[in-house]
Amino acid sequence: MTVGQVAFVQPMKISSWLCLLSLCGPATVRTASADDGPVADQAQELHPIFVHPIRLRLHGGVGAAQRAKTGDGFSLAVLGGAQLMLPANKNQGYGIEVSYIQTDARNARRYVATGLFVENRLFGWFLMSLGFGAYVPLQEPRPIPVGISTKLGWNPDLHPVINPFVVFRADWIFDDRFQGVLSADGGLEFKF
Repeated sequence: MTVGQVAFVQPMKISSWLCLLSLCGPATVRTASADDGPVADQAQELHPIFVHPIRLRLHGGVGAAQRAKTGDGFSLAVLGGAQLMLPANKNQGYGIEVSYIQTDARNARRYVATGLFVENRLFGWFLMSLGFGAYVPLQEPRPIPVGISTKLGWNPDLHPVINPFVVFRADWIFDDRFQGVLSADGGLEFKF
């Protein structure tokens, strides 16, 4: 390879990487092009995942759930888990959650809930979230029910890396009979 060929190959490699990144979404990067000389600017777009932080939430909560039999009233419910959210833009995100949910104090109904979530933040602190997922029963082998989970709560940006959050959570599990779980959930959010 001659010196002229080396000068041509290096800018092509850089522009190829930037081209791949630009296919993903908005944000601006300034780069020099081989054709325009040593000091040329081009606007390239980056995906929001490279601009806004990825959020990992570790949570736990306590609440009330319908008992296994109709007419038995409510029972103590406990839950805990983790949620990984990727940014769609500054205020919206999508991700996955894995949680343990015990809906009966007698250990009659225990689930590992896994699902997909979308969320929106208003005013920089108000969190709204909706998720759909599977509630895998832990007690005896039986069909895996599906469910819906919603969250409304407080999630401020007090620190660049770690923040608290408190949400009101509602899970609706479509098992052999409809089961609702209402809980207060809180924890820590880590931003990467």
